[in-house]
Amino acid sequence: MKKRTIFTALMVLCLSTFIFVGISFAAPVLKIAHPRPLQSETQTELEAFVEDVEKGTEGRVKCKIYGANQLGSPEQVMENVGMGTVEMLLGWPNTTLDKRFEVYCLPGAVGTYEEGRKLYKQGSPFIKLLNDVYGKFDQVIIAAYPSGFQYSSFKNEPPKSVYDPYAKKNMKIRQASLKYLVYITDGLGYTTSVLPWGEIFTALQTGIIDGLGSFSAESTYLTLRDAIKYTLPISTYLDVFFLTINKEVLDGFSDADRAAVAKAAARFQEKRFDRVVASDKEYLEKLSKHGVTVMPVTEEQKKAFQKRIKEYVWLHLRKDLGADFFDKATKAVEDSLK
Repeated sequence: MKKRTIFTALMVLCLSTFIFVGISFAAPVLKIAHPRPLQSETQTELEAFVEDVEKGTEGRVKCKIYGANQLGSPEQVMENVGMGTVEMLLGWPNTTLDKRFEVYCLPGAVGTYEEGRKLYKQGSPFIKLLNDVYGKFDQVIIAAYPSGFQYSSFKNEPPKSVYDPYAKKNMKIRQASLKYLVYITDGLGYTTSVLPWGEIFTALQTGIIDGLGSFSAESTYLTLRDAIKYTLPISTYLDVFFLTINKEVLDGFSDADRAAVAKAAARFQEKRFDRVVASDKEYLEKLSKHGVTVMPVTEEQKKAFQKRIKEYVWLHLRKDLGADFFDKATKAVEDSLK
């Protein structure tokens, strides 16, 4: 009887140890947040990244995606990534934490996707500069994700002066609160109305605003196609999200797993740059089929808009951010594009 009791105790101890070890060595599940709809290309492309990471690390690193702002806006989530309560974010930086983040999508810096590929290449002078700022918040950029060049859209037919980047226009255009976005619409002659994302559709329907300042073709189609009638693809700037990770989490990976995550992130970035040109075209076609008029824009007109945006936005951002940092940022852009 005594032997049976000892045997039973040993079995319980072994089983408990097995359970404890199994739990201890379970693969970490990293939370990845992003703001785009669950039916967006962003969701699909992140799913491929997650599979790539799991395969490259042989299941040692797993991820779960939370799209459509399920964990909060990118501004909110960025703070959580710094604290480690959310491990990764695909989104934009919170400029209220550090105004230097205003240069992350510097309008006028690039006019083509090939230039964008150079500017945001991992290890480029510009990415190094941005990582210096992100590092203050215990985060690292592991990939850049171009959501697309940004277009203007309107509830009703805009005036003919819409093609003149210097003309004053009697129209209220919505922008987010980022200063560089406000400066874009101000510089193009509109009255800028800063509104939260959730109020845009109603504001268009009720006439509080006349249009949108900067939206990609995909975002316009997926969320606002029923609220606008015209879109003007003038490419005001290249909008880019960053895939960032908590630095402590990244440092905690083995060398092999860290390398595997880096390779997966590089493929994620390259695939998106390969895809985004066709994506723009496809979603403009979808908007047109939905009844939205896609207004014609020549390459010369695009360059004229970009010239105006660059001269106006850069002048004001240099004052806001200080000459030293802003000149350093524009030098990093120049060096990255060589």
